Amino acid sequence: MNIAELLDQYGSAITQAVIDAYPPLYDAEARRAGSPHLRRLLRRPLAAQADAINATVLSLNRQRGTIVVGEMGTGKSYIAAAAAYLAGCRRILVLAPPHLVKKWRREIVQTVPGAETTIVRTIADLEEVRQREATIHFVICLCLSTRNGPL
Repeated sequence: MNIAELLDQYGSAITQAVIDAYPPLYDAEARRAGSPHLRRLLRRPLAAQADAINATVLSLNRQRGTIVVGEMGTGKSYIAAAAAYLAGCRRILVLAPPHLVKKWRREIVQTVPGAETTIVRTIADLEEVRQREATIHFVICLCLSTRNGPL
């Protein structure tokens, strides 16, 4: 049996098993309910970004380990920063490769009202940040790599 035949025969059962195991947090009903909280952002999201932000907020409220995945140019940094803020996160650690660190800072400052950002390059920098009091603080750590991949 090849994959097409498998899906033809068992596709509905597989779909139902996935939905039962991983029920969606954000669906058409949640979308209709909308989110007045998006107005708290400094800039307005596009329609698809609004859906992604709302879905990410729901996920963050349920579990702090949430991953935003999307094609290049869809606004993942913006979506993640906005969602973290709207979900009530106040100390956010961002791991970013060196070429995206300034982009992350820009996205946060342009999106989240009153957010502080700190770029951390050393353990001493991280220790210093830990002592600071801030209403909302994004700590951006450079994620370096070696020839064999990330450290």
